[in-house]
Order: sequence, then structure tokens, then C-alpha cells
Amino acid sequence: MAKIKDLKEKNPTYNIDVIEVLSEMDPTKTNKYLPFMIKCTSDWVKWINQELKNETFKEMFEVIKDFEDLSQRNLLDNKDIYSYESNQDIIESVKLAKEKITRSEVKKKETEVLYEDDRWLVLFPLSVRSSNLYGKGTKWCVSSEDHNYGKYFKQYTDDGVLIFVIDKTVSDNEARTNDFAKIAFHNDKKKTDGITIWDVKDKQMGVSNAMKVYSMLQGEVMDIINKRLENGPTNKEQAQNRGVRD
Repeated sequence: MAKIKDLKEKNPTYNIDVIEVLSEMDPTKTNKYLPFMIKCTSDWVKWINQELKNETFKEMFEVIKDFEDLSQRNLLDNKDIYSYESNQDIIESVKLAKEKITRSEVKKKETEVLYEDDRWLVLFPLSVRSSNLYGKGTKWCVSSEDHNYGKYFKQYTDDGVLIFVIDKTVSDNEARTNDFAKIAFHNDKKKTDGITIWDVKDKQMGVSNAMKVYSMLQGEVMDIINKRLENGPTNKEQAQNRGVRD
């Protein structure tokens, strides 16, 4: 394991002393203006720290985070990051490893199945992967192929309860034209009356269609759904309870 002290000694160009840099630019021999320059640049030092973390090296940090996560889950063929010939090879390896996260794994580790019989699957997605997988064929923003679907999933589940009801007798392709093939229940806990129902086209159901949903599902199924919507933890809380990371 590399020690920070040793790495600093081997890479002296990374040891940037801002005060030393400012001192070199002070026109006096007594560093008369150094305190003033330090004061003027204090906000810049804070900004550059955040910039390096959140923007400049953001992509590298994300790749490393994914690499470690996939390594711990034994989804990488080569877990020695130093043995790759290029950074692009690492990125490709991470991409391939992510594709190994199969439907069965997502269902087992990142999805809570609330009810299932020969026709209906009622589930509680605990990750964007689960939401994307089981929302396939819908127009739901939390499951769309748009790169922002993760943002929408977070928006709906950090302070809310999101439940999917899937008719297993309808294929994903057929689901695109069957409003009741996949149904999303959501309860926004920030609102007094925040329970809404959405069809595959991401249209909020009115009273008429909502009643059709209630009549299609057995009383037992609706009891399970309502109990989770009203009393259950949010998807985020349950994901944390189960140690699921996105």
C-alpha cells in the first residue's frame, strides 16, 4: 500500500505551495505584500479544491469508484488497475463489467419484490439500474434511456415511495401500447395527498383509470401496495438499509 509521504517525495511537482508561489511574486524582500495576497486568494484556494474534486478530475474519480465497486463484487476479469495498458482499457473493462449485472442480480440485490404470482409482479426498485430494467418499454422519466434518468429516480425516491406493478403476461414490446401493462405508484411524502398512479406513457391516471387498476388487482395486492405507500420507508432509505449503492 502506497504511503502518501513516499508518493509526495517521488512526485515533488505535485507539492504546490501556494504561499511560496505568492511570495515569489512579492516585489519586496520582506514579503510586505504577502499577507495581502494570501487574503485576496483565500476564496480561490477553496474554489480550486472543489473544482479539482467536482469538475477537473470528476471523470477519473467516477471511473475509479466504479472500478473499486466492481472489483469488490468480483465482476472484473482483471482487478489490478496498474496492469492495464491505457486508461481507455480501464474504462472499457468497467463498461463490460457493468453489463455483467444481470437481470437476476438486479432482482436479487437491488429490487425488493413485494408480491408475485403467475400474472403480477409488484416491486420496489432500490437503484437506478432496477428502475431502468423493470421500467423498460415505458415512458417513465425514472426509467428512460435518457442519461438523466438517474437524476429523476433520485428526485422521486429520496423523499418518496415508488412502486412498480408489472403484468408479466405482457411483453416489453407490447407494453408500449398497453397502458395497464406496467403501472407506477408514487407517494410524495412532502405532500399531504401525494399518491399518484402513472401508466406506461407516463401519464398520471385519473379516477376512472385508477378504478380500473384497483379492479384488475386483487384486494391482497392493493393492501400490500397501500401499506408500503403509506407506511413504508422511501426507496432511498430501504436501499441504505440493504447496503445497495448506485
